[in-house]
Amino acid sequence: MADVGIGLVLDFAGGLALVTAIPEILVGVGVASALLPPATVTGIGVALMDASLFTGSLTLTIIYLIGLQLGCTIILRVKGVQPRRYYQKTEAKKHLVYFILTFSLLLLLLIWLVAV
Repeated sequence: MADVGIGLVLDFAGGLALVTAIPEILVGVGVASALLPPATVTGIGVALMDASLFTGSLTLTIIYLIGLQLGCTIILRVKGVQPRRYYQKTEAKKHLVYFILTFSLLLLLLIWLVAV
């Protein structure tokens, strides 16, 4: 469960790096250090044909990817990054609601799977 929290914090940092003066390389290293180990273990699980190792590390990798996308989207929205044209703004608002609901539900489902 702590892994999920660490992944989400790093993912919010990734979104902040896009809109602030934080050097992207620092956040990139942080996100990569959270994302690469479970992705590597997923590959090792495939190579060893170990289903429990594969599913556990794949679940964690997917949680980090969903968290990265969700965290960046929320931070960019909070910081006011939006389309410039009016007709694109209305479409973006609609898609943003769908996106946040879908990814939040996916993240909650994956957290539940990790806890079970």
